[in-house]
Amino acid sequence: MMSQSSSRKRRSRRHRKRQQRIILALIAAVLLLAMIFIIPWVGKMRQVINPAPDFETVSGCLLGSDTCIARHDHQLVALTLDKVPMSATPMVFTTRLEGFEAESVVLDLQGKEMFMGINQVDMQQVQPGTWSVQTELPVCTTGRMTWHATVLIHEADRDHPIKAVFEFEAQ
Repeated sequence: MMSQSSSRKRRSRRHRKRQQRIILALIAAVLLLAMIFIIPWVGKMRQVINPAPDFETVSGCLLGSDTCIARHDHQLVALTLDKVPMSATPMVFTTRLEGFEAESVVLDLQGKEMFMGINQVDMQQVQPGTWSVQTELPVCTTGRMTWHATVLIHEADRDHPIKAVFEFEAQ
């Protein structure tokens, strides 16, 4: 009788171990499938939430003294500023668009290293292909700060705006 009882215990242990292996294999399979499908989805969602700029700017431009240009294929986004950028000073941003059928244009000003609030303003069309707006940069307590001026171009046939990002410094 003792051997029959110990034999059952061994079979029971083997059965539990086999069940544990099956459960671990199922968990591994589910994790593998999740990685195969979720990781690409997360990458796509990241692009939808914060897509990369559609246009790369020409480096070495000093907004306030130069017209900064971003090109892609046959399209062009040019951004100018009427004076050297300074916080709490009214400034006029003007963008010239070539190769677009823009319905509206928005200027989004964001601190590069520090969140400075939501600073989006609608630009007004002053002539075909040229949009302008007067606005101010929020005051930065650190003195000098790097900013991103993103021109968001809304066209009727696109779900998302086209983005051109220009970097500049202000005091």
